[in-house]
Amino acid sequence: MRETTATIATTGIGKPDYSKEISLGQVRPGLSLKYLQSLKNFSRTYCGIPSPYAFVTAPMAPGEITHAIDSETDLELPFTVPAGFTLMAISASASFSQDCIIWMYLDGFVVGTLGTPIGGSVYYVPEIVGPGTHLIDPTGAISHTFDITLTNLGGDNLVGGASLFLILEAVGTPPLPKIKTVHCKWCGHEYVVPVETERVICPNCGELFIVYNLRKIRRTP
Repeated sequence: MRETTATIATTGIGKPDYSKEISLGQVRPGLSLKYLQSLKNFSRTYCGIPSPYAFVTAPMAPGEITHAIDSETDLELPFTVPAGFTLMAISASASFSQDCIIWMYLDGFVVGTLGTPIGGSVYYVPEIVGPGTHLIDPTGAISHTFDITLTNLGGDNLVGGASLFLILEAVGTPPLPKIKTVHCKWCGHEYVVPVETERVICPNCGELFIVYNLRKIRRTP
């Protein structure tokens, strides 16, 4: 039998090479802020270990209700969204040693829950269109208050923490001011500092406390 040969055209491009890609971007949304947008974080960590971080506080007693803390200022919520701005949640995470329920309020009224974590569990929720003032006042016509409360539903002191990231956006007003009011976690003294301040030696009691600087975060991988 006579053998024959033929050339077969290649139609594929071979196995793709993903070795230089960052896999993290495939499991969570990235962040890319516009000029008039700023990142906000409301958190609270309950822990018996002393820490200078503003949002780290003592364990929460059974039945106790506490508010989240603005990690840039150490001020407890509610947070006032100024007229001309909108506020939108983009991700939430929590983990506690006891059962807990997290309520969210707009203008003093319950608008939803950020979760009812069971003690020992961990959850993380990324939002495409999260809760916030943009859903009721997209033009920022008036100011609003935004609050988060956490309630210990367990029978023992609660340790752990919760964190909510949000986008504050100017929608008809100049950009945010370059100063902020901070609250000393040790003595309660409040005063004004540059918005990018992180490590603070309180002029009243002399103790160090640390707050976040979120103004320069514009993009994540």
